[in-house]
Amino acid sequence: EQGKLEEAISLYQKAIQLNPNHAHAYIGLGFLLSEQGKLEEAIAHYQKAIQLDPNLAHAYIGLGVLLSEQGKLEEAIAHYQKAIQLNPNLATPYNNLGSVLSEQGKIEEAVANFQTAIQLDPNLADAYIGLGNVLSEQ
Repeated sequence: EQGKLEEAISLYQKAIQLNPNHAHAYIGLGFLLSEQGKLEEAIAHYQKAIQLDPNLAHAYIGLGVLLSEQGKLEEAIAHYQKAIQLNPNLATPYNNLGSVLSEQGKIEEAVANFQTAIQLDPNLADAYIGLGNVLSEQ
């Protein structure tokens, strides 16, 4: 599996070499680097994607995940909110925002975000788990 990950990374790097302005390639590479635990490199690639195209919600989501993992919750929240602003029909940023808000003890806001995520994507299992966890802590 590690070999396939390395191969995928080299393919994204080749895409960037061929077209350095391809924002989606930076998002993909950022995700793969985060899978390898290379958070700083991953963050830099998400930031480059945003620099190239500030309207890509998935870049803000990916960056939010990494910031959240680093404990930078306020920054993560800002990135999830930006993703929602760009694409209010995506369930993932609502779910991720719910998780961060519940970590901060903002239960009502967390519940509302998990419920919105479920409404947008009834098959997003993580949103049900997050909502269940928050409700059980009340």
